[in-house]
Amino acid sequence: MASSNSDGNGKTEFFGAVGKNQKVIIGRSKNEVKSQITDRGIAKHNVVLFKWWPQGEKKIRKKLIGKPRFNLTHAHHAVAVNTCLDFLSRNGIADLK
Repeated sequence: MASSNSDGNGKTEFFGAVGKNQKVIIGRSKNEVKSQITDRGIAKHNVVLFKWWPQGEKKIRKKLIGKPRFNLTHAHHAVAVNTCLDFLSRNGIADLK
């Protein structure tokens, strides 16, 4: 597996997309996520891109990339965070307790 992106301070960053139907796509780069969206045939207006960083014990810091064309609810954020924590633990990127 490719090495994760890092900003020099030891912080790992990864990207993801949350769909209108609360499906999550996660990858190590923005291009990887965009290619998965294209491969699955998902319309661009039905997803919103995020940039995520692990922030310690079971916490994720996120930055919205672009403006979503649908309302992001608490359920969208909860599904995204749970999927991110699973991604981090599976790939051994962050030490989550």
